Amino acid sequence: FFFFKQKTAYEMLRSLVGSEMCIRDRQYDEIAGESHYKFMLCCEVALGDMLELVQPKYITSLNAPYKSVKACGRNGPNPQQSIYLPNGTGVPVGKVDMIRYHGHVPDANFNEYLVFDQSQVRIRYLVQLKESNEQ
Repeated sequence: FFFFKQKTAYEMLRSLVGSEMCIRDRQYDEIAGESHYKFMLCCEVALGDMLELVQPKYITSLNAPYKSVKACGRNGPNPQQSIYLPNGTGVPVGKVDMIRYHGHVPDANFNEYLVFDQSQVRIRYLVQLKESNEQ
């Protein structure tokens, strides 16, 4: 299920995609290979005015006033349980709830966010994860 279809590697590098759900971001690294070590970037993203999409749409750029795109998913953290840093950045930590948008249940499982301007993203942490085969 793609909200953002890139035709070439160049177009793909022109945008950044992320989620507020670690489980969703974790799915991206399954393509990367069989290494026992994985890396995750934790970033602050200035989303600005968001274009919210419940259904897939081909997007390569944004028109004013939009600064980002939110591909709405049917599962996400409860925003009322978010914590806020002193600079106003919201950190979603709530339990996962089913979300409806104006009575519609989105096709995607999780919210995803897209920005085209790298200056909207501030990398805060690089986290290294090691997978264990233990059950």
